[in-house]
Amino acid sequence: MKLRSLLTIAVVFLMLPVVAQEKKEVLLNDKFKGNIAAIGGDDNDYASTTLVLHHKQYADMGTFTLDEIFPGTRIEKGAHNTTTGDWTVLKGSATDENATVVELNAGGGKRMLYFLRLKSGNLQQLDFGLHEVKPAAKHILKRQ
Repeated sequence: MKLRSLLTIAVVFLMLPVVAQEKKEVLLNDKFKGNIAAIGGDDNDYASTTLVLHHKQYADMGTFTLDEIFPGTRIEKGAHNTTTGDWTVLKGSATDENATVVELNAGGGKRMLYFLRLKSGNLQQLDFGLHEVKPAAKHILKRQ
């Protein structure tokens, strides 16, 4: 009887690290970089942009950090802005019901940004109506 109890205790003790490892969450950071033109601005109005999506493995939501440096003319030269908030995935854009759209929500809705996830893994900025912003090449964040 005592031997059986000791064996049970030994098995439970040996399995504790396995159970603890299974509960450990894997956190990932998806990083994107590019120069995003100001909508309606000229060629000098852009932000050198870095977007990091923080999330658990296989999750389609999480938090984000958006760093923008504005070397252009409309916004004070060299101005730097860091925005944080939550992100989630939406299905469908204004032109494609099967599109995958990443919605960035900063400050409880004070600033909303939308990006279309391209087949390449890059992100293309969308306007508030979920339409592509033209020219598309000036609104791309490349996956790093």
